[in-house]
Amino acid sequence: MGVVALVAVLIVKFAALETLVTTGDWIALLIAPVLARAALPALFVTTPYVRSNGLGTPIVENMPRHGATTVVGVVLLAIPLLTGLHGLWMLLSGVVAFAALRALMIQRIGGTTGDTAGALVELLETTTLVVASVA
Repeated sequence: MGVVALVAVLIVKFAALETLVTTGDWIALLIAPVLARAALPALFVTTPYVRSNGLGTPIVENMPRHGATTVVGVVLLAIPLLTGLHGLWMLLSGVVAFAALRALMIQRIGGTTGDTAGALVELLETTTLVVASVA
């Protein structure tokens, strides 16, 4: 099932990328990866890391929380200010997807792992690209 999910995400992402490139929406191509990767510090600050020996353990334990919160806040403020309504729709879809995926992680495994963090990045990026391609 994991391979099927990965292929489905890649097909959807490819279709959204093709639409955005065709229409020349270059700003959306910049916003999507920035927003998706800005979600990682937010995830690590707000969600328990469930593997005590995982590769992400040192990151979570040593991450400066104030700095991480500042970076996330700057990204959340900058996107709508610099891009207007189009970026705001991408931001809102990313926030909703983040909240839903985080809730699912907590429900299923009690927190996050490196694998779920990677999945979060890919799914947020895909979500924001799809929203940008239809908005």
